[in-house]
Amino acid sequence: MIPLPNLNLRSVKEYREPLSPSHRLLRSAGKYHLLIGVTGSVATIKLQELIAEIHKQSPPDKIVIKVVTTPNAMNFFNPIDLDEDVFDDRDEWSMWQSRGDPVLHIELRKWADTLLIAPLDANSLAKIAHGLCDNLLTSLVRAWDFNKPLYFAPAMNTAMWENPLTYQHMKTLKELLQFREIPPIEKELMCGDKGYGAMATVQMIASIIASVHNNCCPLVLSFIFIRSFNIRYFQKLHKMWVFGYGSLLWYTDFPYTEVVPGLVKGFSRRFYQLSPDHRGTPEQPGRAVTLVPEEKGTCWGLAYKVPEHAVESTIEYLNFRERAGYTCEQVEFHPDDGSPSFNLYVYISLDNPYYNPSDMDEIVNTIIRSRGRSGTNLEYALRLADVQRRLAPHYYDHHLFELERRLLDACISLRVEDKILQVLGYKLDYLACNASSDKAQILAEDMIFSKAG
Repeated sequence: MIPLPNLNLRSVKEYREPLSPSHRLLRSAGKYHLLIGVTGSVATIKLQELIAEIHKQSPPDKIVIKVVTTPNAMNFFNPIDLDEDVFDDRDEWSMWQSRGDPVLHIELRKWADTLLIAPLDANSLAKIAHGLCDNLLTSLVRAWDFNKPLYFAPAMNTAMWENPLTYQHMKTLKELLQFREIPPIEKELMCGDKGYGAMATVQMIASIIASVHNNCCPLVLSFIFIRSFNIRYFQKLHKMWVFGYGSLLWYTDFPYTEVVPGLVKGFSRRFYQLSPDHRGTPEQPGRAVTLVPEEKGTCWGLAYKVPEHAVESTIEYLNFRERAGYTCEQVEFHPDDGSPSFNLYVYISLDNPYYNPSDMDEIVNTIIRSRGRSGTNLEYALRLADVQRRLAPHYYDHHLFELERRLLDACISLRVEDKILQVLGYKLDYLACNASSDKAQILAEDMIFSKAG
């Protein structure tokens, strides 16, 4: 288990004096201004690593970062360890003494070009969704300028992530407030549980912020400079890249140092691969995705840069993981941010016993009834659609989303009760009826027990 800082609230309060009304937040000409908000999740221990990674993936000396912390987040880091300015609740009230003094959360709103909340814990998520503003960070969010991007990276235990309230709160942030989610991943959590809900990797978060920086920041940079920077960047990191377009989008259990979203052209993603292990059995194989050559086809996914020291072991691992008919091929990758394309490796299944092109009805029937050692085939298909929609709302995969629609129709027809339907927040009437029936049964049993007592 990762050791946590030996820190208490008294030592935090002593790291510096609260700011006075004379303090001013000044913008630096020609630079991008990023605010990072941290909350009471153990993932806050990655704050220093995240800041370093953002600087690494951004143009040199062109980004300024400041940190806004909640009181609970201070249990997981010490502001003294950071070079960046850290603002807390004390500053909100010490800077404002009388009429005309600066209001810190408003000054931060004006100063920043982008707000990134990483990690966003379940408590702060609920507060923001309900409009509460009882600390500096939630006040900043409540007053946020909707013309500027706000990104958030949820982080919580799997049980909290799968709570129905989390879905409702996330929906408010994404649909009503139009904030942008950096989805959590599946891994072994700090408590020892393994599941969904861990904060996205710092490499993934940094790559998204760097992309926003390169594309949207108000810097006076020529296109030639940005282009030459990206060419040098990718030449420097060309050692080995792997393209993820299936479960690698949410479960990446090999080391990587960078992640870049983008397209592979000339291929389309299809559920044409039989899965005799992960999502099925040899007797009743399930379905997984593969890439099928199509002249005008495209597939969106994530490119992972594997560190040089881990290339050999990663190849061995992926060859074993994708052993059921997949072979490693080299294709051209086109980053979402318009950077120069580059070659990477992808696992494709063609011309082997597991490659089974089929019509949509057969694919649906197979997925609905299949289960393997990694879980139900339905969970795989619906999670892929969910992650695709959240990570790349600009890209529409007709095959994937048509399959999702057909699967949900089949679930209604067959009254399927797979847990993933509730985890992903699908509102199917029969699930609500079943939940009400279960609740009524519990209440009836409680009444009988009380009368017997």
